[in-house]
Amino acid sequence: ELMSTARDHFTKGHYRLAEPLLMQLQSDGAQSPEIPYMLATITFDRGNLKRAIQLFKTSLEIDPEFTDSSVGLSIILNDLGKYDEAKKVFETAYS
Repeated sequence: ELMSTARDHFTKGHYRLAEPLLMQLQSDGAQSPEIPYMLATITFDRGNLKRAIQLFKTSLEIDPEFTDSSVGLSIILNDLGKYDEAKKVFETAYS
């Protein structure tokens, strides 16, 4: 139920409402790659690229094939000029 509500707020762009729910799920030990993915997206939106990278990587540790996190991470890395690393992440997602 909590995940569904968090996902609903997130998809509607209501990040202020989604974030505390996601943090609660994370602190409760939920192991869905969606949680750090959504937190990474919120963090990226706020301009904290370093933390967003960490969260995307956490999502991919849970599920290395979680495409949304691979795409998000590769975009940030590409924007930072880390082209080889971005390409590797992208290729891993689509291999």
